[in-house]
Amino acid sequence: MPYSELGVISYNIGTNIADFEFTCQYNGIKATEDAYEATQEKTAEYFKEMAYRNESDVIFLQEVVDDDRPLVKALCEDKSFKIFHILNREEQGARVFPKRQRYDSAVLLKTDQFKDCVNSSLILEGMDIGLVFATHIKTNQRMVFSSAHISGFSLDEKTIHKDATIQGDHETQGIINVLSQMKGESRTIQVIGADMNANPEKMRSIEENRFKKLEKAGFQTFRTGHATDVFPRSKNYVERELDFIFARELPEEPKKSLLSRLIAKIKLFFCRSKPLFKLKKTEALFNFNLDPDRLPRTSSDHRPIRTTLYIQKK
Repeated sequence: MPYSELGVISYNIGTNIADFEFTCQYNGIKATEDAYEATQEKTAEYFKEMAYRNESDVIFLQEVVDDDRPLVKALCEDKSFKIFHILNREEQGARVFPKRQRYDSAVLLKTDQFKDCVNSSLILEGMDIGLVFATHIKTNQRMVFSSAHISGFSLDEKTIHKDATIQGDHETQGIINVLSQMKGESRTIQVIGADMNANPEKMRSIEENRFKKLEKAGFQTFRTGHATDVFPRSKNYVERELDFIFARELPEEPKKSLLSRLIAKIKLFFCRSKPLFKLKKTEALFNFNLDPDRLPRTSSDHRPIRTTLYIQKK
């Protein structure tokens, strides 16, 4: 069966000037409010151009705060993308989370690539998750997208103890549990874009860590193999690979009748060698400037990552 390309980006855009200061320290320049505002605008302009040039269809964002951020406005002002998060999730015309005034994670979908979008964003363990169910128009595949910002720990410690990682690992398991309940009438592709605040190598000594939980749940990990975050005082920049994209194929909801279950088993047998998606090498999209005479190219202390999924057409 033919496959259709789906461009996916994940990016922690940085909450405020404090995150921008890390990038400035890395580049050896001074952070100011004027420089921060100017770089936010430049980042938004460059990111939008890059997203269009690379034909990106799905964007996961973290540390967004509100829809007034220049990058969000740049992507959504011409209605090319639609954003989903806890603040704009509604049921029967009312906000589901009326007490919340800010949000962290969001999913943006290209409006001409998806239909029947259902905003299911939620709060889990105090952490908000961007979550949307949608149908990919070109392939007619039902998909679930989730954006998350997982709690971290000190990456500069030589020995990582389980007590330091337990909150983030627990949050990750919570996301897996939620997604596992989102089965459809046919096989479903589920994709997560997240700032994991860790990487598999750093957590190798923790038996049931967040990455192993995702692997056990059937998620493939898309990664750059390079630092996606800059922290000037860090002794090891390679350990700053914190941003990842994960994807898995979830089986269809079990049928109730004996005949339906038999048909499902036959379909599974003949389709076993035909995965719903394939992947392409993941890449980092921004490099931090090293020229002190210029503003940093990004207003965040993270750089966005991008991969391509090849989605099977029904």
